[in-house]
Amino acid sequence: MMDSILHQVADKALDQLSAQGYVEGGHNGPYFDPETPVRNTAHWATTFAVLFKKQGDERYRKAVEQCITYLKSNAARPMQSAFFCRTSVRKDFSNGTIGQAWAIEGLVSGYQVTGDENCLELAKQTFLLHVFDERLNIWKIRNVDGSVRGFDMTFNHQLWLAAAGYVLLSVVDDTEIRRQCDAFMSALPERLRVYSNGLIKHDLVNTPTTIKKIRAVVDQVQQSYRLKKAGKTKQYKENGYHLFNIYAFALIKEFGGNVEFMKLPAFQKALAYCGSDELYAWQEESNRKIDYNNMKGVSHDTINIYGYSYNAPGFELPYIAKVFATELPAQNDRIKTIIEKQIEWTYDAEKASFSRNTEDENTLNARLYEYVRAL
Repeated sequence: MMDSILHQVADKALDQLSAQGYVEGGHNGPYFDPETPVRNTAHWATTFAVLFKKQGDERYRKAVEQCITYLKSNAARPMQSAFFCRTSVRKDFSNGTIGQAWAIEGLVSGYQVTGDENCLELAKQTFLLHVFDERLNIWKIRNVDGSVRGFDMTFNHQLWLAAAGYVLLSVVDDTEIRRQCDAFMSALPERLRVYSNGLIKHDLVNTPTTIKKIRAVVDQVQQSYRLKKAGKTKQYKENGYHLFNIYAFALIKEFGGNVEFMKLPAFQKALAYCGSDELYAWQEESNRKIDYNNMKGVSHDTINIYGYSYNAPGFELPYIAKVFATELPAQNDRIKTIIEKQIEWTYDAEKASFSRNTEDENTLNARLYEYVRAL
């Protein structure tokens, strides 16, 4: 059923491309940060590339060309530096390291279909715009105007830039990109933090000195106490993002990255958590009051606002289970159930759109690109 839905949603995206040369941006799900067409157009470049490879339909090849034409345009990079991904004046316009990672993915997909070497050059340039700290083994944000911002302190943002780097390296070798990605992965024992059940913690902890490590521990204890006292928890959000993190690890494994991470006890626990009932109970959690974030503007409380409504386990789990089939066996029944729930809770057949129980149907539709990699 999901495959037929995929084609229905793809047809609507084709219409948008034909009419305006890009796919409409969303607003980053429940965060309501208005986004340019960069993210969703890059996502759709991957979806159309996969569909073209599977079916040879000329419409999909043309769609890929239109996507990368937009990504190479001045509108996407108005100052010829980082991609212009969002317009919120409260945050950086490049959407940290992850906004650039998504653009890199789209460019690689474009190259794989069209053979356009300019896609590879732009993807390499975009990756290397990020300043890599040799002591901490993480990247700083490059602003749209070319200036350098501080470190991106969200773990999955750093992880996805590494994943995009390996996706790029699968089609063109670059010594510096590989060195940086491998260095980031070698530091995972310090960066990948999980709870006792394997749930990945959202924040990146920057503790290069003993004093900072002590302060970080004290801050974490104090924050946990405050949240518990207020009846709040970070785990509502972190469960919504768990599969999104593991999906990036799956990309790293499939595209020839440094797989030493698979030996880490923290990763093994995190991967095992993907097969737990606890994770999917959190995905269905309707008590948004326990979220430590005060997410204004969200209109529903039927399911976890970071899960099916945004990060879409029905799109992510199939690929994760495919790549980690040996380490995470016997997931077929769960995948079937999760896909059915994704459709039941978020798909509107009349609109041919994943528009139910979500604030951002444009982005949720575009995130089908995560699902197509499992095909």
